[in-house]
Amino acid sequence: ARRAGHQEPAYMAQVIREQRITLMHFVPSMLDVFL
Repeated sequence: ARRAGHQEPAYMAQVIREQRITLMHFVPSMLDVFL
């Protein structure tokens, strides 16, 4: 993962797809942005 990538929803979505992640935990504010 790249530095500060956890703060970029588009980057997170890319990594989730590439790594086939099926379970994640979010703080409420990040979940709102991600959805």
